[in-house]
Amino acid sequence: MKIPSHWLLLWLLLTAACEQQVDLGFHWRALKLGDDMAWAAKDYDDQDWDISGSTYEKGVFWVRFKVNFGEQAARIKTKGLHVISTGSYEAYWDGILIGQNGKVGTTAKEEETGNFISYLLLPDALAQSGTHTLALRVSNHHDGNHGSWHTFYMNEYEQIVQKPMLLTAIMYLLAGIYFIVGVYYLFLSIRQKKSLSTLIFSLLCFTLFALIVLEYLKFTYHYPYPYHSVRLLCIGGLTFLCSFLTPLFFLHYFDMPKRWVWIGFLLLALIVINIVYGLGYDYTAMNMSLWMWVSSITISIYAWYKQKRGSVLIFIVFVCIAFLNFALEFQPLAFLFQYDVSLFISYTILIIAILYLLAKQQRSERQAYEEALLRSARLQNELLKKNIQPHFIMNTLTSLMDWVEESPQKGVQFIEALASEFRLFSKMADEQLVPIEQEIELCKKYLEIMSYRKEIDYQWEQKGIVSTEQIPPAILHTIVENGVTHSLPNEAGIIRFVLTFEHRATQKLYTLSTFARNRKTILPNNKKQMGLDYIRARLKESYGTNWQLHATATEEGWETKITITTT
Repeated sequence: MKIPSHWLLLWLLLTAACEQQVDLGFHWRALKLGDDMAWAAKDYDDQDWDISGSTYEKGVFWVRFKVNFGEQAARIKTKGLHVISTGSYEAYWDGILIGQNGKVGTTAKEEETGNFISYLLLPDALAQSGTHTLALRVSNHHDGNHGSWHTFYMNEYEQIVQKPMLLTAIMYLLAGIYFIVGVYYLFLSIRQKKSLSTLIFSLLCFTLFALIVLEYLKFTYHYPYPYHSVRLLCIGGLTFLCSFLTPLFFLHYFDMPKRWVWIGFLLLALIVINIVYGLGYDYTAMNMSLWMWVSSITISIYAWYKQKRGSVLIFIVFVCIAFLNFALEFQPLAFLFQYDVSLFISYTILIIAILYLLAKQQRSERQAYEEALLRSARLQNELLKKNIQPHFIMNTLTSLMDWVEESPQKGVQFIEALASEFRLFSKMADEQLVPIEQEIELCKKYLEIMSYRKEIDYQWEQKGIVSTEQIPPAILHTIVENGVTHSLPNEAGIIRFVLTFEHRATQKLYTLSTFARNRKTILPNNKKQMGLDYIRARLKESYGTNWQLHATATEEGWETKITITTT
């Protein structure tokens, strides 16, 4: 059976994460400020030393570890020490110098900075069963006020060097995936322009990429210990971004109301966490991640309540993440819950879920786009059909024949008006928006034709028209057409149309008023709605849901209002 690649990657990640460190039976770690070579001795009495093993003081000091080599240690053939130190040091095993990292100095000028991580080979002669003492003579003049702390692990020398590199290689592979996904969605957000959630997701992927690179930099680059505080600050900043961008993405993806209130609350909580615990510490990062989880699952629950698509999936994912990080923290699976490993496994699960949601969203948008193309083609056909209806052509030609016989000059004008209307319709057929002046010209030509046909005085007025404005084709024409069809002239034989335009702060308002007597004949409902359906379809094609159409009878005739929201 073929194993899916993502499951294989997860298995390798967990295998590398569960590297077994040998239990050395630490029963004492103590620190004392000062410098005395007698403190290197195996049996020196250090009962009065500081058992915290760390200090914020700068200078020379000693750290002593008492360890017991039992059966596990005896099975190690080539014993190596993996030492983590925020200072330069000399290492003494049972009083014998076994190595150094940098050069210990009594002043900052004398000290040569050592690396944050270093490896020591323990001679076989010094690695017999029983109790031993590792004493570190340390100087930390270049420490960045993050406190000086020290620890070590022991295993096969080859393993302590190679195992971290295996884990780092796997994590960097994961970082590369994050980077590629981030680049793809960055270009996608640039192309879509209005897709803010896609841009936020891209930034989240880039942040995770940078966070992994910095988190595992210590295994690929053995940097001097003063850089450790800078690295921790960068990791803290990136964790802050991840903890903010994750719920921010869901706020925009689920289109949550009052987003600025949510965003302000998120930022305030994260800032308070950093003030209380300090940026650049593991406990701070864990609290920010916990806050990210709480805020994100709260958003998903609210979105579920509002029946937002994808909210159930995100809720389940966050429950699984909680199960991963909290419910399985007991042995023998405790190795899963090293903070950095569990964090990136959790984010990998979350990113896969988000990719699934975005893929479904893109599919829906593609389907909507294709439907829009079909609707646009259908509207073009409707526009052409409006002007070539057999009934309209037959009545127009009949009227034209009468005018040619009675008044050839008027007949020529009639033909010119008809030709102009056909030209305008042909020019508009392929357009989604046309200049308002072109639409007005179409209305005037139609009224001129109908004045010849029905021998009624159709008058046109306009107020506040801005020549640079655009409007979907033939929607005003359709309103005028309805006014001609369903209105009777006044006693003077006049039907008057008045178009008014108002540009408000966030709205554009077109009002087309018909001043005439309304016909009492009630047409079937489907007949009355045909013209308005065309107008609605055109408005939806151009403005989505940012429009309103309102038509009503008035004492003086009929009034139609089209409101377009511009925000």
